[in-house]
Amino acid sequence: MIYGIGTDIVEISRIKDKINKSPGFINLVFSSEEQKYCNSKSKPDESFAARFAAKEAFLKALKTGMYATFNLSKIEILNDNMGSPNVILSDEIKEITIKTIGAQYFNVHVSLSHTTAFATAMVVIEII
Repeated sequence: MIYGIGTDIVEISRIKDKINKSPGFINLVFSSEEQKYCNSKSKPDESFAARFAAKEAFLKALKTGMYATFNLSKIEILNDNMGSPNVILSDEIKEITIKTIGAQYFNVHVSLSHTTAFATAMVVIEII
């Protein structure tokens, strides 16, 4: 059963500016593994923006919006060995999710896309 669907779109330049102007932003929003992955790309800003959009989409699918009281770095968007993005939740966020959706077992599906100007993501939380 689908619990929630979230989607988000962000301007890549907005995320780039935030990273460049606010030194703490990158560590609050992106885990060290995400930073390593994005910085390995020829256009890291596109990867950072897509991951930011996915985190916002996850919160929308969870039906909490951007009222998170935790660092977004606790929600990781990491690629598997085939290159597919996956949502990895910290133990704290797993507990919040379980409490919010009222189910112990769930899957989180994510899709990312970007152009040179925009990044978008869609997240589906599925109760299993």
